[in-house]
Amino acid sequence: MKNMSSYACKENSICRGFESGYWCRCKDGFQGNPYLSGGCQDIDECSTIKPCNNWTCTNLVGGYNCSCPPGYKGDGKRDGSGCVLELKSKENFIVHIALGISVGLLVLTILTFSLCWIHKQRTIRQLREKFFEQNGGFLLQEHLSE
Repeated sequence: MKNMSSYACKENSICRGFESGYWCRCKDGFQGNPYLSGGCQDIDECSTIKPCNNWTCTNLVGGYNCSCPPGYKGDGKRDGSGCVLELKSKENFIVHIALGISVGLLVLTILTFSLCWIHKQRTIRQLREKFFEQNGGFLLQEHLSE
């Protein structure tokens, strides 16, 4: 390695020495022939191994970077913490709870009024039928049909 003109390992490679000499291999994130100039080329991990959990993957020279969209936290990696929805504060959580309770109460109120209205309409219909029978409505109907 002291004499770069005779050094066999080229750029983006690592030299492994042993008793009878040394051998070269490409660095992590690179592939190819480490003995040729420009032989170790960057691997696009984002398209080959897809390390990110369906979020933003950015290929870097010799590596990659996973990120989460705004409002999420985590490392974005499949084998890591992934991306989890971030509650910004306790106040935000309380607002969501209050909003949920309010909507629930509104739906319950509308349902109660609807059931009361249906019951009232049914009662009015039954009273009309009762008064029709009490006041000789069937007899009147019979005379009118003749």
